[in-house]
Amino acid sequence: METTNKQEEKMDVFYQIDITITNPEKFQEYVNHAKPLVEKFGGKMLIRGQQLTNLGDKIDGKLVGIMEFPTVDAARTWYNSKEYQAIIPIRDAGSISTFILFETVKPHTLK
Repeated sequence: METTNKQEEKMDVFYQIDITITNPEKFQEYVNHAKPLVEKFGGKMLIRGQQLTNLGDKIDGKLVGIMEFPTVDAARTWYNSKEYQAIIPIRDAGSISTFILFETVKPHTLK
């Protein structure tokens, strides 16, 4: 009987967030609501920082964030939840942002 190592099979799931803050007070209000929701759905903020240099294509945002979720379903469930959808107008009143959901690729699948 063949066994598999679940740790080896687990793929990492991330949101990359590109943010330009247009209203600091509104954006802070959004952050205050969003942080506990991310945690409620199993996510965590890994990186939050200022973009210093763009080495490739143009990125408009001044801040960059990386959030990790345990699964693609958890990430999508968080984003599509009623709770998160309710604070999107606050986010949009305080920033211009782009969210990109991606999953890591096993090295042997890269050609």
